[in-house]
Amino acid sequence: MPEQRFHDWMAALGAAWEARDPDAAAALFTEDVRYHENPFDEPMVGVEAVRAYWAEVPERQRDVRFGFEVLAATPKGGLARWQTSYEPIPANGTRRELDGVVMVELDGDGRCTLLREWWHGRDLPHGGEG
Repeated sequence: MPEQRFHDWMAALGAAWEARDPDAAAALFTEDVRYHENPFDEPMVGVEAVRAYWAEVPERQRDVRFGFEVLAATPKGGLARWQTSYEPIPANGTRRELDGVVMVELDGDGRCTLLREWWHGRDLPHGGEG
């Protein structure tokens, strides 16, 4: 069931983000993952680069809320739309809202070998999600 496998991977990524747990996030990726956070920059390569990227989350974000919908599943992974919001650290009276699309390829163990994402963000007055 490729869709369930991809759905479970996305749910685990969201749980790691909400928990602000860089080790849980890194555990979802292979040692040689290529992680494209931005289509114009070189990808992060390797699980340690991903861990370092996610280690910044607890320093910059709190009260993280994550949601997603699977748009398509393939034998190797899938495509999903995701949304998140968080309170920036230091607090500045706003919430940051992100909306994006991610394409993921998984290996046979269900870990990510390739991630490409495209997203935009905006600031909302605190408490003004939506």
